[in-house]
Amino acid sequence: MTDGTPISVTLGATTSGIDFDLLTGGTIQGTVTEEGSAAPLDSGWVRIFDAGGAYLTSGYPNSSGDYETSLGLATGTYYAATSSFEGYFEELYSEISCAESCTITDGTPITVTLGSTMTGVDFTLGGSIFIGDFESGDLSAWSRTVP
Repeated sequence: MTDGTPISVTLGATTSGIDFDLLTGGTIQGTVTEEGSAAPLDSGWVRIFDAGGAYLTSGYPNSSGDYETSLGLATGTYYAATSSFEGYFEELYSEISCAESCTITDGTPITVTLGSTMTGVDFTLGGSIFIGDFESGDLSAWSRTVP
């Protein structure tokens, strides 16, 4: 970094008056619930990516399913996806299932402004549970969609 103002220091002396005005980053906030029952989900996390698809930060739902990102975000466009909610299909925001696979930038863009919170970035997760005779290899009759 060479764009800043040089600071002269003397060995063994305190250099005072070196202050920084930091800006508060923006955050993304929402709720993760189960499809059908609307029960809160707190077993995974919501990952946030920049406009190029690079991972930046996460938000971890509490027992009410509410999350907020932990890293302050600059003004810009972001994408969100659920991760590691065991037994549920992962999703991109807004309600785009990733049962097979997803490209993060296929999700709905989320606009964040420095110093503010973008609310309502919610997820409703469904999934599929398989029960029955795994040895036969025919699981189609034994699957059901979660609520």
